[in-house]
Parts: sequence; structure tokens; C-alpha cells
Amino acid sequence: MTNVNRIRVVVLGGHRVGKSAVVVRYLTRRYIGEYSSTSDFLYRHSVTIDNVSTEVEILDTSRCEDIDARWIR
Repeated sequence: MTNVNRIRVVVLGGHRVGKSAVVVRYLTRRYIGEYSSTSDFLYRHSVTIDNVSTEVEILDTSRCEDIDARWIR
């Protein structure tokens, strides 16, 4: 078993509010005006926090109007 630092983030929000824009802006430092809003995307990104390499997993959800708190763990 490896000792990997991992941060998991789920981006929740209503349809077409800018969730993907925020995620892509964080990952690329660029703004892109149009996104596919029909499916969820999982991004993996490595960052260094306090001199420790950390893997960040970001789940960019497409629709979350009916989110149930039981789904979030």
C-alpha cells in the first residue's frame, strides 16, 4: 500500500451556473467560454502543499438539482 496524499473535491451546483468554468480555470489558469454540460468529468491534478506532493481529484458534476446528502461521503 502506498502512502499517497489525496484530496477529493466534488463540485456541486445547479445546471449551467459555471461549475466547469471554475474547475478549468483552477486547472489551466485560463477561462474557456463553452463546456459540455451533459456528463460528469473526473480530473486528477498534482499540487505541492507544504513541500508535500498531493493528488487532487475533482469531480465536476453535470447536474445536481436533486442532490441527496446521503450520496456525499
